[in-house]
Amino acid sequence: MVSILAFDSRSMEYILAEKNEEFFEQQYPLFYKNKIPKTNNKDKYFYRSAIDNALRTNQVSAIASMIKYITKY
Repeated sequence: MVSILAFDSRSMEYILAEKNEEFFEQQYPLFYKNKIPKTNNKDKYFYRSAIDNALRTNQVSAIASMIKYITKY
């Protein structure tokens, strides 16, 4: 869900808030790279993470929330 909602700072702050800490488990990572097919060649792929998505949409606050979460765990 983090990868999908990375374009919105408010959603990222809510998802990564400390009150949701009970849902975070080490064996289920929140940050990973998604395999996305290229538009001009469906046989080739590129990989993008939630941080990449937030950077592409200039969501500084979302990136700050992700960095805070990553450095905490």
